[in-house]
Amino acid sequence: MLHGNQLELAFVEKGHPKAKKRKKNNNKQFPCKKCGEGRMHIIPETNIMACDKDGCGNYFIFDKNVI
Repeated sequence: MLHGNQLELAFVEKGHPKAKKRKKNNNKQFPCKKCGEGRMHIIPETNIMACDKDGCGNYFIFDKNVI
């Protein structure tokens, strides 16, 4: 039985495409441009970045999925 990387290499040898690596989400935070007090943070498993300050409601939608 093949495990881990051996299984991936066997699939590549048979002509299947190599698996894509997932990007690490480093929880990058940016200052909010609308209120100036809140921090913009990326919502996990989505392509949306939103302000964490109550009542601000500022958000940004990325063109491609950030996952």
